[in-house]
Amino acid sequence: MDLQATIDRFEGDKAVLVFNDGVVVLWPKAKVPAGISEGSTLFISLKDREEAETEKRTAAKNILNEILDAEQEE
Repeated sequence: MDLQATIDRFEGDKAVLVFNDGVVVLWPKAKVPAGISEGSTLFISLKDREEAETEKRTAAKNILNEILDAEQEE
């Protein structure tokens, strides 16, 4: 599931995230990507373990295929 939030403001060591449906979440400022400021949009993906593992396996296979294809071209 992909979510979109806007950084509304910073309060001390927290970032106030407002999601498209109006839900407000306090998030640790230290966990926000560097260079982000008020008004910035964040895209957040929520995945269960199985989905995340499947994506990792697919990415690893793609990398191996690229390496093997590059070796065959030499």
